[in-house]
Amino acid sequence: MLIASKELSAIATDFLSRPRPVAIDELRETGRFVAHLAQLVALQERELEIHRLAEAARQGKVIIAELVDQHSAEIIRMHREKDDDKIIRPSFGRGPKGDRS
Repeated sequence: MLIASKELSAIATDFLSRPRPVAIDELRETGRFVAHLAQLVALQERELEIHRLAEAARQGKVIIAELVDQHSAEIIRMHREKDDDKIIRPSFGRGPKGDRS
């Protein structure tokens, strides 16, 4: 299994420790290998992004559930505190006001 950081470190160490110039063919071969490593890193970055988004979604669900619980508790509290037994029913345009048939 390729590990990008180890491969790049090995390439850097190899190039920095050479006492002589590097042949052009070897540079091209190394360039192709580095391009493949870049693809590997891009895939790993996308995978990490997916995991981060999934975690954010999980946290968001928890926050939404807490907000629903808080608001529901507030509605229940307000309902219990009211003095009268009047029930207010909204009319959504289904006939004239007062007509509940």
